[in-house]
Amino acid sequence: MEADYLVTCNPYDKIIKNAAIYVLDGIITALGTKKEIHKDYSSSKIINGENKILMPGLVNTHCHSVQTLLRGKADDLALLDWLKEVILPGEANFTAHEVYVSSLLGFAEMIRTGTTTANDMLTTHDSEKGIEAAIECGIRTRIGKMLMDSNQGYPASMIKSADEVMEEAIKQIDHYHGIDNKRIKYSLNARFLLSCTPKLMKMIVETHKEYEDLMIHTHASESKAECKEVERIYKKSYIRALKGIGALGDKTIVAHGIWLDDEEYKIIKETNVDLIHSDYSRDLWTIVPALYFSKQVPIVLIKHIGTQKPKRDFLHAWIYQHVKHIIAISTVIRNNVVETHPIDSDRVSVIHNGVSLERFDPHRANRAGIRKEFSISHDEIVIGIIGRLQVAKGYLEFLKMASMIAQSYKNVRFMIVGEATRGHETEAQMILAKIEELGLQQRIIYTGYREDVPSLLAAMDLFVFPSRAEAFGLVLIEAMAMQLPVIACRSDGVLDIVVENETGFLFTPKDVKELYQAVLDLLEHPEKRVVFGQAGHRRVIEKFSDTLMLDNVEILYHTLISQYRASSLS
Repeated sequence: MEADYLVTCNPYDKIIKNAAIYVLDGIITALGTKKEIHKDYSSSKIINGENKILMPGLVNTHCHSVQTLLRGKADDLALLDWLKEVILPGEANFTAHEVYVSSLLGFAEMIRTGTTTANDMLTTHDSEKGIEAAIECGIRTRIGKMLMDSNQGYPASMIKSADEVMEEAIKQIDHYHGIDNKRIKYSLNARFLLSCTPKLMKMIVETHKEYEDLMIHTHASESKAECKEVERIYKKSYIRALKGIGALGDKTIVAHGIWLDDEEYKIIKETNVDLIHSDYSRDLWTIVPALYFSKQVPIVLIKHIGTQKPKRDFLHAWIYQHVKHIIAISTVIRNNVVETHPIDSDRVSVIHNGVSLERFDPHRANRAGIRKEFSISHDEIVIGIIGRLQVAKGYLEFLKMASMIAQSYKNVRFMIVGEATRGHETEAQMILAKIEELGLQQRIIYTGYREDVPSLLAAMDLFVFPSRAEAFGLVLIEAMAMQLPVIACRSDGVLDIVVENETGFLFTPKDVKELYQAVLDLLEHPEKRVVFGQAGHRRVIEKFSDTLMLDNVEILYHTLISQYRASSLS
């Protein structure tokens, strides 16, 4: 098997260029450069990985493949309501075949996206069907039935006595644990403390000790309501309760662990964590104090939006002195962080968001299918906008521009892709009402929310992004990746993306006349649309690919970890 690059993940994180590996009887026997491997080994079959990276598979440490068919159901509910009203009743009603199909689909999605190992919690009944799905598809798993015996408002069909639950689990352990050269290993999947009686938890811990290489897998501290109920029953916090039962250890995976106090962080501090990445600055108020009293590792914060109120009081100063680095998604966010946060500018850098060039590939998208769906003729020009239906996104400017263009161009139509944000439904209705008010019913294509964004972009000929203030503008680079010329507001994060008069035009926020003139220019000069589109595509490849983004994040991680390790030794 050959590839342009081989990621070894050895202790030195060595990356081999022009690489190859030799596989014999399903086992990687040797790795090195193509020259080295071809010199020492011969094979009747060579897998060509030109323009590809060969790397170890990803590991999904917590999943429920059996819930794949339930994905997206009532995600707005609180955790315990979501479980009791939707997810567990859904699982309870699955037939054996549905358990199999849902699990198989979940595993197939993982494999397709590079995950080759999963720690999977199935359901209470017919769980052997989920295990058989894992065996069939080839994924490496820690897997087992969901263990629960406490009737706390859960479906009655899912509840059995602790003895019956463990009898079924032990049968599965004896039948499946370690099969297929240890590709399939069993895990004792205690749903969570609220669904397991103390008796069942004790039996789980005892069984874990009796068998070699079993793992305990459970949920903990996922919501405040859950933590409060555990404390009521066990008279101690979640992690303390697990510790008291004997369920914590190096063969235990505790999923979520969101609502932990300082003492609980101390209990689990012996994990081999090299760096912590936080997506939200509010989480620093938990992370920093917890690490202050336990393990000291670099903290990286990513900032997606700007801050209006300066954070230079003594409490923020204490918090941010423990933040090793801040990633800003654009120059305007970096400048905002430096101006409002108590952190030196050399500890703040820009790493732009990236887009998948595989997904946003104009040659793969279904332009013809979308244009057929909306009855767009081949000679019609489509000007599009994508985003939440909010005034701040520039929809009113877009519609006014559309009204002006429609008076002169009969072959131009306008596509709106998006829906209301929760809580902004009235605002969205006002925007949509403007279509009729301006007499644009026959010229506007309103798609609502759609998943097939690449194909929708491919169906367009020109993309407009009139949002008045954006920290970055991800949809802009998606449009540019699809070789669309773009017109956007001259403000904030957009300035990192669009090169004026090279990949598109910029206009002053809210200035409808200036927007109209930019659109008119591109309608009258189709060759300029082609030039802008090609230039934008090249710019995304050079500056805004997801691989470049991940490379830059990984380089930063390795740099900070190396600095930390060096300082620890000095």
